[in-house]
Amino acid sequence: MKNKYRLIITIITIFIFLFTTIGYAVYGARVTTQGSVYFGKNGEIAITNVTLTSNNNLQNPEDPTFTKDSINFNLNFNVPSNSALDDEYSATYSITISNTSFYDYEFASAVFNPSIETTNNPNMNVSYELSGIEVGETIPELSTKTFSITIYMYPTTPGDYNVSGDTNVNVTEEDEEPTGNLLGSIPSNSSVNLRGSTVRDKVVLTVINTYETTQSFDLSISNSNFKLVNANGNNLGTLTVGANNTQTYDIYIERKNGVSFATNQQNVNLTFITANGNTSLGSVKVLVDKDETLLDSEPPIISNVNATFVAENGKVNLTWDATDINNITDYVVDTCDSSNNCSSQNTSSSNTSFTVTGLSNGTYYFKVYGIDSKGNNGKNKATDCTTSSGYCSRSTSSTYTWVFDVTYNLTNISKSGADTAVIGTQYTATLSVSGNYNLPNSITINMNGNNLTSGYSYNSNNGRITINNVTGPITITARATGGGICLVEGTKVLLNNGRYKNIEDINYNDLLSVWSYDTGSLIPEYPIWIEKTSSINKYQHTIFSDGSELNTVGYHGIFSKTHNEFISVDDYSKFKVGTEVYKVINGRLKEVSIKKIEFINKEVNYYHVVSTRYYNIIANDFLTTDGTVILSNLYGFDKNVTWPKEYRNNLINNKNNLYSYNEFSDIMPYYMFNGLRAEEGKILERYGLDKTTFKVYLLNNQMNKNMLLEVPKNNKGKRLWEVTTDKDNNLNVNILYEEGSYYILPKVLGVRYWYSTSEDKYYKPLDKVKVNHSMHFISK
Repeated sequence: MKNKYRLIITIITIFIFLFTTIGYAVYGARVTTQGSVYFGKNGEIAITNVTLTSNNNLQNPEDPTFTKDSINFNLNFNVPSNSALDDEYSATYSITISNTSFYDYEFASAVFNPSIETTNNPNMNVSYELSGIEVGETIPELSTKTFSITIYMYPTTPGDYNVSGDTNVNVTEEDEEPTGNLLGSIPSNSSVNLRGSTVRDKVVLTVINTYETTQSFDLSISNSNFKLVNANGNNLGTLTVGANNTQTYDIYIERKNGVSFATNQQNVNLTFITANGNTSLGSVKVLVDKDETLLDSEPPIISNVNATFVAENGKVNLTWDATDINNITDYVVDTCDSSNNCSSQNTSSSNTSFTVTGLSNGTYYFKVYGIDSKGNNGKNKATDCTTSSGYCSRSTSSTYTWVFDVTYNLTNISKSGADTAVIGTQYTATLSVSGNYNLPNSITINMNGNNLTSGYSYNSNNGRITINNVTGPITITARATGGGICLVEGTKVLLNNGRYKNIEDINYNDLLSVWSYDTGSLIPEYPIWIEKTSSINKYQHTIFSDGSELNTVGYHGIFSKTHNEFISVDDYSKFKVGTEVYKVINGRLKEVSIKKIEFINKEVNYYHVVSTRYYNIIANDFLTTDGTVILSNLYGFDKNVTWPKEYRNNLINNKNNLYSYNEFSDIMPYYMFNGLRAEEGKILERYGLDKTTFKVYLLNNQMNKNMLLEVPKNNKGKRLWEVTTDKDNNLNVNILYEEGSYYILPKVLGVRYWYSTSEDKYYKPLDKVKVNHSMHFISK
């Protein structure tokens, strides 16, 4: 068989010497390895090439000198300034070793143990990294192996650094590991008799050695009541077996002095121990005399039962101590409430700890019983159970709380969120307001008796509360401020016929004049949502450059020419003196600027009207809209207050950008979903308004029964809607239709198409149109 040798490259020590000159410090380092090379008869293994392959900041990039068994390095680095200290300073060399012998060599190791000696700069360091060769890798006969070594220098101050040294290659021969097997066995069903005066008895051990050399082995016994000895009672010690030999041994098992047994048979295991590991030889039956005084009929003794609260819902950790003559196999735990009602669990384990789960808030104590290997059960024998030791022992009673009440002190605010919170979990809730109120900018959260300053978040835009880690009872206090999205009583609303009507008198059958974002002009449209009368004791009075006025409550929207978008009248970063807004005069947009903003402390009634499709109304000739201006500004505006058609069409033509009615049928009727274009609300997700928050908004505003003025219904409970055309005066038709019925567009001389203002859609005469809400058609 061919011999294999080990190649050992050992980089032993780096010495760093400190030299100081005027103006800067020069550090010298000597990299040293030590060893020798031994060569075989048929050739040698030697270094045949060393090449510098890459470097960083090396001032003398040269190949080092080398011999067949060593490499001499001489490196110089310069660090120009403090800012260059973090740069890399390194040199990488490719090293080739050629094996011209007829033997294989195995790479054994490369060990680097630096020793740095310096007084002024102990942080200076030099290291190396070896790559391209692995421990155990073979360099076959008549072959070469190339690998890399990188030397790193870590400067601590600017200046010149010289790293020099040499690397010696240490090669030693080593024969291939001997091969073979070492096996041991005892007869099956082995037994020894240690009854009466007999203290030791033998077991025959057979050992087979297939190695070419003598091998040694040891034996061990599993039962501490016995020991292994020779025929004379001396400790057995290490045994040997000759090369390529099979040998038997008389091994004696001896009973130790002073031991006694509760049964007349003991089982022990013998283990065969060699350099290659441990092997079980099997079990030996040991016959002994039984000590009748050791018969066990007593259950385990339990003591020190402790119950520890766990900050996870319904959990308590139990620990206890237990003793018994025999092995304890498992325990029984009784969980008892304040009325002494108990339930039992078997732990099915010999561990003296257990976690009780599934508890609800309350007062509990815990009993523990033991069961041993003889079947002695403390639960069957205990007559009482106290905190003292005995067949049963119990913990003290304690009150545990994992689920805490969440209390809200809310003014003019409603909430959606659980009334309890579980310890260690995250609690979330959402605050919402309706009518003339705004969400507060901040809230107070008290947990476990302390007002929180961290560990929670509150979003005043959507009302969402998140408490990261519940540790106790929670109280949330918040107060909404007056606001709303409304116009004060007496505001003049423009109708399609050119007349004005006070906002408090507007009904669902009023055909309004609204601004179309499709056509950039006034068109007729019916209301889709009207707010009931509400009152407040303060409102905002705005005076404009042309002397006109507008009285608002809260965050009603108005179109700003300055910003080319609807702005809220309570957003004083935009709605301020000098801002230009649009009025609609004779069908055209006219800009006026804000001259003065003041607040009037006077009780007034206020109202809100939303038109189908476009949301806006012309109030005191101003182009106004719903106060949640993000809905109106959803697509932005081109000039003349029109939607950017291509951009909007690209969005709504992709069904993935729209909600389906099935997603909202649980909170709102279809007429409102359709008339308010609620399907397009999914686009708001781009601005962080997810579906859940959008639904909360709709429930607290458009679907709020305290706000919504209901649509008139017939005696069948069906909503009635206005469906009209601009030719109705000539046709004298009935214009009230049940929701869900169909309207047939009339055939009128000279009319080729009918334009639906609430859909921005054209129909032909005699087309059937389903009535979902009030509609108006213009002849074309």
